[in-house]
Amino acid sequence: RASFQLPIPGEVLGAFHTAEIQFVFATPIDGADPTQRQLASEVSARWVQFAKTGSPNGGLLAQQWPPYAGGADSVHLILDDPISTGTNLDRDVCNFWDSLEYSWARK
Repeated sequence: RASFQLPIPGEVLGAFHTAEIQFVFATPIDGADPTQRQLASEVSARWVQFAKTGSPNGGLLAQQWPPYAGGADSVHLILDDPISTGTNLDRDVCNFWDSLEYSWARK
C-alpha cells in the first residue's frame, strides 16, 4: 500500500526492495492517506519497540506479532489495513522449492 513509487511511467512495481523504508521511519509520504500514515506510525513503533526490547510487541500496538513457530502453518503478521494475522504464507511458492529437494534446503 505504499504511495511512493519509482518514476517509471506505465509500470506498477508493487512491493520492491526498500519500499518499506517510508513506513519504518514514519517519514511524510507524498500523497499518503490517513490509513497509510497510521500504518507508517505502527510499523515505525514496532521497529523501535524491537530495537529497545528485542520484541516488536508491547506498548499501545493494536495487534500482537506472533512468534515464529516454524512450519508452513506458522502464524504471521499482515501489515495492511487492518493489521491482521494469517497462515500459509506463500505456501505454493514454498512447496515448489521444497519439491526440488536441493540438499542445501534440508540442512
